[in-house]
Amino acid sequence: MSLKLFSEFGKFVSNNSIRFLLALIFFLPLGAFAADGVIKLFVLMPGALIYKDADFDASIIAKLKRGDVIDASPKKKGYFYRVRVKPGVIGYISDVDVKLTSAKRIKDEKKSAQKKSAAKKDPSAEAEPPRKPFLNRRYRGFVLEMMSYTENTMGSTRTAQVPFYGIKWTGNDTVFSGEIYTDASIMVALTAPKYYQDATGNPASGWIVNMNFLFLNAQMQGRSHMTYFGFGPMFKYSHINASLTNSTTGKVSDYSLDDMSAGVVFGLGIGFDLGRYALRSDVKYYLEAKQYASFGLSLQMDF
Repeated sequence: MSLKLFSEFGKFVSNNSIRFLLALIFFLPLGAFAADGVIKLFVLMPGALIYKDADFDASIIAKLKRGDVIDASPKKKGYFYRVRVKPGVIGYISDVDVKLTSAKRIKDEKKSAQKKSAAKKDPSAEAEPPRKPFLNRRYRGFVLEMMSYTENTMGSTRTAQVPFYGIKWTGNDTVFSGEIYTDASIMVALTAPKYYQDATGNPASGWIVNMNFLFLNAQMQGRSHMTYFGFGPMFKYSHINASLTNSTTGKVSDYSLDDMSAGVVFGLGIGFDLGRYALRSDVKYYLEAKQYASFGLSLQMDF
């Protein structure tokens, strides 16, 4: 009888020990998470991403919708909150995709999100949809590029600083659909390079068109700025009106000089998020019949 009781007691202890170990393994991450305290975060951005680590290059483990409420640790890691995805799974979400809330305000936040969602479906509503992260938005705007324009003309290689003005498109879904980050510019110089006048002694006029397209590798460097680099094709066409004076007769002869070439352009730059606007600074190196560099500034608006 005593042996049977002892055996039953051993089974009870063994089974409960196994249950205790399983519970310990399952809830250990939650206990570590709760050690810092728990706050509530309200998801602002539709499609907000949760990463495996506090890095935009880390693997994505979950995607949330606007209006979701998640538990998080009050201690941030850089620009990320540590959040509980599900029991036993911890991830990181960008602090620009969420805002701090309280349990009392959760219902109000969800009602507000539902009203905004209904307003978006209503054609008469003018509510502005929430903005995507800087890296996922596309922009277009004006660009000014100061180019060390170089060409082989009038018997020698000549260089002059020429300002180009134009339109610039940057981001995903600009020319190609999908997650392909590109930069495209169409620019024109409305004056002839100064070396034409220096060489002939007569005023020169004309214009130069420059079109370039780059495939970019862009990386966020903080909450509101990024760096990028890349390369792609370029095309140039110039039309210059110059005149020469005959030193013997003094007669002035007019000439039209047209030139067309294609090549490759390499570029790198930095971009700043200004809300609906973006400010970018770029350095480019053109490789065509001759080689030359440029420095550009652009102000764009998302679309």
